[in-house]
Amino acid sequence: MFVAGIDIGYSNLKLVSGEHDADAPDIFCCPVGAMPVDANYLDLLMPGQEDQGIMVNVGDQNWVAGVEPVLSERKRRVLDADYVDSDQYKALFYASLLKMERPEIDLLVTGLPMHQYLDSDFRKKLSWMQGGHQITDAVSVNVKKIMTVGQPMGAYYDCAVNMAHDYPLNELRVLVLDIGFFSSDWSVITKHCMQGAWSGSSMQATSTILEKTCSLLQKDFGKKFSRNDLEHAVRNQKNIMAFQKNIDYGQYIKRAAKNVLQDLVGEVKEHIREQDASFDAIIMVGGGAQYLKEMAGQIEPSAMCIQPDRPVVANAHGFWDAGCIALARLSGD
Repeated sequence: MFVAGIDIGYSNLKLVSGEHDADAPDIFCCPVGAMPVDANYLDLLMPGQEDQGIMVNVGDQNWVAGVEPVLSERKRRVLDADYVDSDQYKALFYASLLKMERPEIDLLVTGLPMHQYLDSDFRKKLSWMQGGHQITDAVSVNVKKIMTVGQPMGAYYDCAVNMAHDYPLNELRVLVLDIGFFSSDWSVITKHCMQGAWSGSSMQATSTILEKTCSLLQKDFGKKFSRNDLEHAVRNQKNIMAFQKNIDYGQYIKRAAKNVLQDLVGEVKEHIREQDASFDAIIMVGGGAQYLKEMAGQIEPSAMCIQPDRPVVANAHGFWDAGCIALARLSGD
């Protein structure tokens, strides 16, 4: 049976898919820029860029999804809780379905930030994903069943399945910290069960780091820098310039990350202290995880630190792993 793990983030779309007994699933990642296709969109493209993005139908409009957010700036980028209700989100979901080239998906697993996942009414907002979808004039896809989990569960399952020889997570109490673009999420997980009372979300996230970085750059160079331009530069390892010289923006990101993540660590510590929780290991994932490792000891000095080999796609891979385990249990494998 075919399983898809989809993580429609606020910066990247991550897709992991394949048969439930496959050794190596397919992995796809692209930016989350999405916008209606019209003359204005075509005017934005440089020669040779005409084939960028994935074309889908959203309602009665043609959309392009999976392009850089800097290309779709005229279409307001959704960075709030309304994201799952937006046409941008639906276009990215349809792009995922089209990318898999399967007329039917047996199980689709996706996640929500913890403050949304813990709201049962909010979880129901994703029910539209189940069923038939006309994603282009010629292609329709049927999703037989969907499963929604809290975002940190993806990283947990990724490590539990793919790093089991190094870390016996089923024997440990684990704190998962996911530094996303819109929000950072955490949860304490024991014996594969998420502890809702020990879970939370914060707005101290990657977007905040980039905004802080732009402010630091503006202070030093006297010009305004765009968060979307900086995000594009980081994702594609491109340069940004001021006064006809390349700027070493990496040092500015590190300074901004230290300030933002220090606030995040404070929030997590306070929440954990209120719940009187302790744990043996910390899993760190997401785009901002690389800057967090040196601070992890402030949360729980004795805990081991775990970072998956692919921190950006860890959630999507864990969603796929969780779906495969669920189907295996149903079939008695």
